[in-house]
Amino acid sequence: MAAFLLDKRPVKPDSRNPSIHCTRSGWKERELFGLTNPHHTPYVVVPAVARAAGDMYTLCLPGGATERDAALTQGTFRWLAGWANLIALVCAVGGADPALAQTGKLSPDILQAPLLSPDQKTQVASFVSANSRNLSGKAEAIKKDRTALLEPLLGTQAATPFRLEYSARLDPILTPLAEHENELIAVNALVIAAELATQRMVDILKASSASTKPSVRYQSAYGLRRTFEALQNMPSPTIQPGQIELAIDFIGTRLKAENDPLVIDGLVRAALEGAKLPNQRSRALAVIGRECAALSKALPPASVPDAMLDAMLRAGAGVRDLVSDSETGQIDSPTLEQAAKLGGQLVALAVRAAESRAITEKGRRELFAQIAGVGESVVLLAATRKDGKDRQSKRFGEDFRTSEARFLVNAKDLLGAGGPLVGDPFKLPPGEFPLK
Repeated sequence: MAAFLLDKRPVKPDSRNPSIHCTRSGWKERELFGLTNPHHTPYVVVPAVARAAGDMYTLCLPGGATERDAALTQGTFRWLAGWANLIALVCAVGGADPALAQTGKLSPDILQAPLLSPDQKTQVASFVSANSRNLSGKAEAIKKDRTALLEPLLGTQAATPFRLEYSARLDPILTPLAEHENELIAVNALVIAAELATQRMVDILKASSASTKPSVRYQSAYGLRRTFEALQNMPSPTIQPGQIELAIDFIGTRLKAENDPLVIDGLVRAALEGAKLPNQRSRALAVIGRECAALSKALPPASVPDAMLDAMLRAGAGVRDLVSDSETGQIDSPTLEQAAKLGGQLVALAVRAAESRAITEKGRRELFAQIAGVGESVVLLAATRKDGKDRQSKRFGEDFRTSEARFLVNAKDLLGAGGPLVGDPFKLPPGEFPLK
């Protein structure tokens, strides 16, 4: 599925979850809504977010989204509005319609076979042939084929032998479609590739990350995230640990090259999902810490898009949670250093914002306050995991909101020679966090 869907279906309010309502005329407190997708994971729905093809649509964030995800800033919405093609695209490729029946059906014996027989392989080939003829056709026909092809992959019914055979049959079909100039066709191919979750499909997702179209690059990143999610539920993974490591490293390569904030956010989400796989936490943490620290260090606070701030905040919060869930000695020292660098650069970004005196809009100030608080938490947690010493928070987020002068003093102490970054335990070069 795409990272967010635009949907015209009516939804029922869930008054237990207040959130932000976005319209062209402004922002109002409203309710958070719940919706279900074909994979049975909840969407978070913010009504009346964008107008496409003359209709008003609702914005559906992916399963597992939180109020923080729903509370997009006005700047992020303006960035989203610039993705006019993506808006039209995801409207077209939205949730699978149960009324669109597939051609034939594969039996559970095939899906769960420990070893497929020649006859079973023939049935898989016939199923693929019958349900892939319209993947380069019109929207409704594409949806019909996509629905049919994804159905065997729902839940945990597809065993590894079936996935590998299914992937091999779909490979020659999806490879050219993922490179198609039509975004609708390319994104649908990537949706299917992600759910297959095999090494060959990862190769397709990687290749699409170089597309000139942001929507395709985002789907590539989201596809890697979905692949990592699928691998978590496989008793016998379809991808070897060494190939997973390469996929996580690839995310770092793309973070260096990417310039669209929403795609960067998708890559961060993918790396955070990869960190949940066995023995991949340190690698994913190092990738996020290293690349997002470099991104944060270069951001001009007065002009950086809110969407980029959201991405850096997500990176910091994700690293904070991963470090917090670990024990002393569980994450190696070089990885803790990369995490600490990210925390320090987030604090330094908030320092530059405070010193600029240019951040006056309430929503942006809150973003920087959250960045300051998350950055401090990451630094302190990483330092504690490295040397075992507890450290007291100075509540940078709260000070950014209420006392910038106190925040600046304490933040510069944290980033300076006597703090845990330049001083013990990390002993980073003093020039890593340049201060006025």
